[in-house]
Amino acid sequence: QIESTETIDEIFEGVSSKRNQLLLDLGSEFSVGAIDAAHEKPLSELYQVLKERSPSWKMGPYIGASIEESSKTIFGRSNMNRADISGKLVQEFGLPPGILAISWLLLALEARDGKSIRGGNLGDLSVVPADKKSVAAYLDQWMSMVSSQLGMSIGRASASSGGGHVDATLLNELHEKILGKDGVLIRNMRTMAEDMGHPFDESTPVSEPYKGLEVIQGELSDAYLDRLRPIFSGEKHSPFLSVWSAAHSRAAAMLHESLSEDVDLDLLERSCVRLRAFTNIPRVQSALQYNISVLKDLGRDDLVDMFTSVLEKGGNSPLPLHCTRPAVTVSSNGEFTYSEEPRMSSDEFVLWAQDAMVSDTDVHWRNSLEMLHAKQGSFDRLTVLITGASPDSIAIEIVRQLLRGNAKVIVTTTSFHAKRMAFYRSIYNEDAGPKAQLHVLPYNQASLQDADNLVEWLFESEYELQPNVILPFGAVKAYGALSDMDEMAEVSMRAMLTGVERLISNVGSRMLQAGGGQCHVVLPLSPNHGIFGGDGLYAESKAALEVLLNKCRSEQEQWSHHITMCGAIIGWVRGTGLMSGNNLVAEELENRLNIRTFSTSEMGYLISSLCSPTLIDHQDKVIKVDLSGGLLGAEDLKHVVADIRSGLEAQAKSKKALTEMLGLFQKGQRKQRKVSHALPFMERTSATTLKMSPNKSLAEQVVIVGYGEVGP
Repeated sequence: QIESTETIDEIFEGVSSKRNQLLLDLGSEFSVGAIDAAHEKPLSELYQVLKERSPSWKMGPYIGASIEESSKTIFGRSNMNRADISGKLVQEFGLPPGILAISWLLLALEARDGKSIRGGNLGDLSVVPADKKSVAAYLDQWMSMVSSQLGMSIGRASASSGGGHVDATLLNELHEKILGKDGVLIRNMRTMAEDMGHPFDESTPVSEPYKGLEVIQGELSDAYLDRLRPIFSGEKHSPFLSVWSAAHSRAAAMLHESLSEDVDLDLLERSCVRLRAFTNIPRVQSALQYNISVLKDLGRDDLVDMFTSVLEKGGNSPLPLHCTRPAVTVSSNGEFTYSEEPRMSSDEFVLWAQDAMVSDTDVHWRNSLEMLHAKQGSFDRLTVLITGASPDSIAIEIVRQLLRGNAKVIVTTTSFHAKRMAFYRSIYNEDAGPKAQLHVLPYNQASLQDADNLVEWLFESEYELQPNVILPFGAVKAYGALSDMDEMAEVSMRAMLTGVERLISNVGSRMLQAGGGQCHVVLPLSPNHGIFGGDGLYAESKAALEVLLNKCRSEQEQWSHHITMCGAIIGWVRGTGLMSGNNLVAEELENRLNIRTFSTSEMGYLISSLCSPTLIDHQDKVIKVDLSGGLLGAEDLKHVVADIRSGLEAQAKSKKALTEMLGLFQKGQRKQRKVSHALPFMERTSATTLKMSPNKSLAEQVVIVGYGEVGP
C-alpha cells in the first residue's frame, strides 16, 4: 500500500514523534548516522542512500526483532521456533539462504494482525496454526505468497528426482538378498570369519545410516555456515607504501589553492603542519620551494611565511584530538538533534586521562600519553595486526595514530571491495607518516581456517609482516535475549572469542617454534557483563576474554611464552557501529550516573598510548587497565537508559503538543481580530441612565459585571 514515491513525512502525515522513532530505527538497523533530509526523500531515493551507506548490511536489531516476534506469534502455539521452521523450509522446499531470508522478511509483514488505515488487512498470514499438523498447510500458503512476490515457482521437494518409478517392495527384497541376515554379504563374512578362526557376531549391524549431516542441519542453518565461510586470500593483499607521493601531490595543489580568491587559510595551515614530516623527501621539498618563489613574486608575504615555516620546523605532527561531549536538543516540533560539542581542549583531556586512569607509579604510561599528544608517538618499531577497523570505529582511530607514528599496519576486513579500499587509501594518504605502511587483507574472524591461513601467510610474507602487536577488535553485532538466541549468536561468539583465541595462540605457537620474537596483545574488554541485556552472546564473549588473560600466564609452555597482554576495559564510545543507536541518551546518562562517555578519537588515542614500545618493554606479563570512564560498576544501567529514552520521548511529545496548541491559539487570535464589537458593551449616558446596545430585549442579552483588566 506504500508507493516508492512517498516520503516518511507523507506516510506518518506529519506526526513527528513517529517519524523520529523511525529515523532512529533506520540508523540502528543499517548502522548509519544521520541522513540529511531523510524524512523528505522519496522511499526509492532513501533506499539508494541506505544501499550505498550500508553495502554489507545484514538483518539488524529492528528487522531481526520483528522476524523473531512474528515467528513466536505464528509458530509458538505449535511449540516450534524459527530454527525449526527454517529447517523445514530448507528440507521440504529446498530454499537457498537468500530466498529463506526474503521469506522471513515477507512473513514479518504478512503475519501482522488487524486492519490497515489505508483499508484491508495488514497481512494475509496472521492466522495462527493450531498445532504442528496445521503448520504444513501454513507453510504451503506462505511459500505460495513468496512465489507470487518473486515471480518464481516454489514447491515442496519431490520424493524422487525424476526417471522411472522404483518399486519399494522390490528394493527391500534386493536389500535383504545382499545385506540381510542371510544375504550374500553376510554369508561371505561368516565364512571368512570361520576360516580365520574368529567368532562372527551377527548382532553387529552391517550398515548404520550416517546421521551426522542431519544433526548439523538440525543445529545450524545455511546462513550460519555462510557466516563462517573463509575469505582470506594472500593474492588479494593490497599494500599502501608510497605516502610520499600523496604528500608531493598535496604540496603541489597548495599553490593553486593559495592563489584562489576564496582560499581556506585554516586548511592551508593544517596542510603545512602535516607536510613538516616530509621535508626530507626531495620532491616534496622542491614543490614547497617552488611555491615559495611564486608567492614571493606575487608579494604574498603572509603565505611565504607559512610555507617557509614548513621547511624550517620539520618533524612529525600529532593527530588532532577531538575532545567533544554529546548534546541533544528537542525542537518545538518534537524533533531530536544530536551533535558533538566541544568539551575541553586536548591538553586538558590528556591531564584528565592521566589523573583519572593512570596510577602515580605508572610513569611509562603517563609519558606515553603525553608524548603521543605533544610530539606524536614513535611506532616505527611496530608491525601491528588489527581487525575490525571499519569506518567510524575505535579501531580505525587507532590505525590513524599508528600510521602517523610510522608503524607497519596490517588491517583485515570482511568488506573487501573498491569502496572500502578507497577508504583505506584516503586514511593512509591523509594520516600516515613518511615511513608508514598499510597492508589490507580479506579476513573473517569467525573462521578458524582464516585464522590459520592468515598467520601462516604473515610469517612467510616477503613484506616481513610478522606482527609484534595484535589488536583483535573485530566484532559481530549480537541481538536478543537468551530466550531468543539462535545459531547466529554462536557466530558472534566465534568472531569475538574463539577466533580471537585461535589468532593469538597461532602467533604465539609460531614464535615458540621459532624460539624467538615477542608479541604484545591489546584485548578489547568491556564493562558490559550482561548489564545491558538483549545483546545475544556479546557480554559472554567479552567476559570470557578475561579468562584469556589468565591463560596467557598458565599456558606459556604451549603458546604464550612470547606473548604479553594488556586487557583494556573500554567504556561507552559514541558513534561506533555498536553504540551509535544510543547517542541520544549519552548526555543525560553522563549527568545521572556521573560517568564519562568518549568520542572515537579520544578512545583511539587512549588505546594507542598502550602500544608505546617503551611501555611494552616495561610491562608485566599481563596487565589490565580501566578505560571505562566510570561505566565499570554502574548499576541498573538498562533501566536508566530506558528511563532516559522515555523522558526524551515525553519531552518531544510535550513540545510538539505545546506547539500545536500555540498554533491553534494564534489561529484563533487571527480570527478574533476580524470580529468587531463581539460583546454588547453597555454605553453610559448619565449617572443614572444606562442604554443597552444593540437594541435587544433583556431576555436575549447576557449581562457581565466586573469586566475589567484585573477581573476574571
